[in-house]
Amino acid sequence: MSELEERSEASPIAKALLSTSRNLSEVSRLLSGHESGFRTSVEIGVTTETIKYLELDPTLETPAPEFISAFAGDAARVAHLCMLAYKALPDRSAERGRPALDWYDDFTALLLEIAEKAGVEPTLRKDRISGVRSGWLFEAAQALETFLWPAMRSPSPEACGKRLKRSRRRLRESKRQKPRAR
Repeated sequence: MSELEERSEASPIAKALLSTSRNLSEVSRLLSGHESGFRTSVEIGVTTETIKYLELDPTLETPAPEFISAFAGDAARVAHLCMLAYKALPDRSAERGRPALDWYDDFTALLLEIAEKAGVEPTLRKDRISGVRSGWLFEAAQALETFLWPAMRSPSPEACGKRLKRSRRRLRESKRQKPRAR
């Protein structure tokens, strides 16, 4: 459960860092209209209008063009640092969809071991017409999930069947891979 909590906490931070980096990069680009190099009319216009209104501020101690230039540079620097922090965060896989329920693989492996010791075929079926799940593995999972913490239980019989199917596939794939040489 702590692994799932860490992933869910890291995801909003990663999203916020990425968003901040993008937004500050855009601010830096738009306020660099008076810098040398190729600039669009929008960049030049935004910079010109911002300087025009900034010059009306009596509390400004530096000339408006210098202030905007320094601000644009600082925004670019902070955008870059936010991107570095985003890249350095561990495990951003939660952004690409829901996290895999890897812990369910252990639960499935336990059910498969029980079936083997009992001499029962661990079947998992889904009726093509009605969509109803059945089989020994499915029924055993449904019965034993009641002993799991409520947040870990499958929300529906269909979800339980999908979890079992995916876990079984991951377990088969892990058996096919060659063990690492040490």
